Amino acid sequence: MVESVYKGQLAEIIEVIESIADPLNTANLFLSFVSIFINILHLIILTSSSMKSSSTNVIMIGIAIVDIFTLTLTVVKHASLVDIENNECVTSNLFWKVYFDMAVWGLQDYFRRCSTWLGLMMAIVRTMIVKNIVGTSHSALTKPRFGVCIVFIIIILASTLSIFYNLRFTVVENRSDNLPISCEEFQDIEKPPRFSLNLVNLFTMNEKIVLRVYLMVDAVLSKFIPCILFPILTVVLIRALSKAKEARKKSKQVQNKDHTTVLVIVMTFAFFIAEAPLGIIYTINAFHHDNAHLIIASVDVIIVFACLLTINSTCHFFFCIFLSRQYRSTVYYTFRLDKLVLTNNVNNGETRNASSVAVPSVRIISVH
Repeated sequence: MVESVYKGQLAEIIEVIESIADPLNTANLFLSFVSIFINILHLIILTSSSMKSSSTNVIMIGIAIVDIFTLTLTVVKHASLVDIENNECVTSNLFWKVYFDMAVWGLQDYFRRCSTWLGLMMAIVRTMIVKNIVGTSHSALTKPRFGVCIVFIIIILASTLSIFYNLRFTVVENRSDNLPISCEEFQDIEKPPRFSLNLVNLFTMNEKIVLRVYLMVDAVLSKFIPCILFPILTVVLIRALSKAKEARKKSKQVQNKDHTTVLVIVMTFAFFIAEAPLGIIYTINAFHHDNAHLIIASVDVIIVFACLLTINSTCHFFFCIFLSRQYRSTVYYTFRLDKLVLTNNVNNGETRNASSVAVPSVRIISVH
């Protein structure tokens, strides 16, 4: 593909990117399997009665659910699609298969958008709580019901862009023109299968103005704005946490570390690291959609950074393990590790009382 589109030094650069992207694509498939399993465990813990006590935890439940769907669809794409890199390259000799592959692309785009927006809202809500914006430390913002409302609002709002996303394509039979040049890595663009995709007239008229506007709006809302807000919110939360610590020192209060805010800071920073490169790439592509060379080059770059999204999703479980005492206690008692410790002690001939066994604190505190 590189030789037919690029020449000279640029071709060499793209070849290097492709050489990195191909193994990372395979690695991302393996990581997706691992991440699905870890996120299911994460979801089991978060949905226990002791964890559903704050809006932050409820939003984390929403993130875990959409991440599981996103990762599952990544696996489906590898198993089903001819070209997993370009949605405009969906083709098949079966009519229903084209629609199925379109649905896979659309749903993955939808769930990724939900994950990004939920991560952003989690940081915004935590910032409002820590900054005490509504004037009371026990406001409605901390209640689980508020978290549920946030999740449903994001699910509904994200669906509007995704519906528009799927409406831009129509299935055509025995097309007379070639497939887009971006499809030539995996298909013969001059002899495509029986069914393929074309843009509907609404997205091709007036120099594709509707398509351009959609891509720009999607890039700004789904990638660029989160890319800007994630680091800002991280800094705001760190400063708020620092001020709260200083205030406790001056008032000589007991030092109770705000584990929830620390957890949100770490997750917000991780979202930024994972989303920022893709945000920049998608924004550039939106403004240069007709530059086929740029689009082709960016596809492999997107694959490289898409692995960060999978890694970020996998890390949420471990962030919670290391930073939340409540989460660790819930893990311990959900999987009956206390009984395992007691059983091992009995088998080893130990005579200590059950109360003397070293276990995490069972005191479950609502995290606000």
